[in-house]
Amino acid sequence: MKSIFIRLALGLMLFVNANAAPMLTLAVLDFQNNSGNPELDYLEKALAEMLVTNLGASQKLTLVERMRLASILEEHQLSLSGSIDEASAAKIGQLIGADHLLFGTIFESGETIRIDARICNATTGKIILAEKQEINSAAEIIDGIDLLARTLLKKLTKETIQFYEPLPGGKFLPKAGKVLAINCLLDNPYKLQHSNEPSYLLINLNAGELQRNQSRIPLNICMVLDRSGSMAAENKLEFVKKAALFVVDNLNQDDYFSLVSYDTDVYPTLPSDHLILKEALKSKIEALQPGSATNLSGGLLEGYAQVKTHFAEGYVNRVLLLSDGLANEGITAPDQLQKIAADKNSTGFTLSTFGVGDDFNEDLMVNLAEFGGANYYFIDSPDKIPQIFSNELQGLLSVVAQNARIEIQLEPGVQFLELFGYRYSQENNRITISLNDIFSKEEKSILIKLQCDAAEIGEHPLLAVKMIYDDVVISNSRLTEAFQRAIAITTDQALIAKHTNPIVLENIVLFESARLLDEAMTNVDRRDFAKARESIASNQTYLQKNVSFQSSKRLKQQLLNVMRYAEETQQAEKMETQDFERMQKRSKFENYQQKKKR
Repeated sequence: MKSIFIRLALGLMLFVNANAAPMLTLAVLDFQNNSGNPELDYLEKALAEMLVTNLGASQKLTLVERMRLASILEEHQLSLSGSIDEASAAKIGQLIGADHLLFGTIFESGETIRIDARICNATTGKIILAEKQEINSAAEIIDGIDLLARTLLKKLTKETIQFYEPLPGGKFLPKAGKVLAINCLLDNPYKLQHSNEPSYLLINLNAGELQRNQSRIPLNICMVLDRSGSMAAENKLEFVKKAALFVVDNLNQDDYFSLVSYDTDVYPTLPSDHLILKEALKSKIEALQPGSATNLSGGLLEGYAQVKTHFAEGYVNRVLLLSDGLANEGITAPDQLQKIAADKNSTGFTLSTFGVGDDFNEDLMVNLAEFGGANYYFIDSPDKIPQIFSNELQGLLSVVAQNARIEIQLEPGVQFLELFGYRYSQENNRITISLNDIFSKEEKSILIKLQCDAAEIGEHPLLAVKMIYDDVVISNSRLTEAFQRAIAITTDQALIAKHTNPIVLENIVLFESARLLDEAMTNVDRRDFAKARESIASNQTYLQKNVSFQSSKRLKQQLLNVMRYAEETQQAEKMETQDFERMQKRSKFENYQQKKKR
């Protein structure tokens, strides 16, 4: 009887295998940029890599590894992209052992990017599947590629696959009666005995949404505008004036507003006061004219002086500094300017900076915002100035928490290695991070890298975290939330594998990639292109490995940014100075936004 059941089981297995759909072997070639826009050249390889990542989720496809594919085609002097006819399709398929090829083209019409994708039978060269996807902005590229991949899989293999898994526990939202959701997450609460691997703590803050019926806190702000001679170019000063007019229109009589303009000299154009006679103020703004040099320090110090006139707790006390050039009058040393911003920040004044065009020092403007405790913006086109000022103002008009800071106390024997995301101060085993104002629906992430002794089995205290802030919306009081975190040393590797936190891992990859990209950009600034390319290649390999491991839209966006920068640095040595400067500023700003999760 037993042998009969065995024979029946074997027969059933053979029947299933004989009738199961065979695995398809697919090679994804580079796409071809037929848009006429060289800024889209990076998508030729980026689209292929993103599609490989998505299609790799299929249970019915075997994908040809892209590095192997490129190596074989290069050896036989065949292109990795372009039009595929029947003869070349058969030759490529035979060389790489693929029965299907995926390739396509990129077109552009106005603001719309169109991706045409085709799959052909590598034996016959016949197109068996063609799809297109239209994308209306660069921000939609990842979603567009995902939708294209889902459509291709559905038609080719009949599979329906979602590429992003929900985060464990869902989205972090504040509990009832709270303006902030604060989470302290370890990459793993367990560590292998005698391991030298570091541990990571992610502090994640999510602000609640300010409701329309909730009163906002008043503003005390000063706009500091560069009116040097270069601001006449491209109507930059006219756009800046529109931004100032927009700010005036959106403030009310409870707010204090001032405006300082500067060239060689400094002009307190509108001294700090309540916004009552708006039309008279607008006339003064519209009368501004371009002048001579760039006394950035003078304008900055006068901006702080104006805010100080009506400085008060319970207000947003901020300077908004805008410049299109290099500081060449007054204090020009970056370290001295940064010290001014840091000193003022420590006493309650925050600073946001706005860099316009190609000539300003982006590293200085980023650092002024970092030391000043607020935001940095790169404005590559003057017509974007009003919208970017609108974004900053909307944040200022929706503050839910103020004077926020995080205090971390390390336990004895725990070594602090690195902190990603924000500036910090350290005194012995205490680390302090100032976050100042937190806006409605804002997310902030701080990642801390630690090392602890893993010699003794058992649970060991790691650190204590305090989040201290003023709730200015619900309780109108100063609040403290405290957390303790410990790590358990074990020999059970299965236990460790089971408790790895994907949210923390995503942040580790993002911050590490951002660090590598900063490193590459510094080398490009130094014109050390060989070293920059090494760093970019390492970054790309690192991201591709982790994008495949984790279904993360943020990691895909970072990979897209890195691949674009890789393409641009290939051309950087031949670029005109203006194009080179713009490329660097835009890339640094995108990397800054990734680190700040904006």
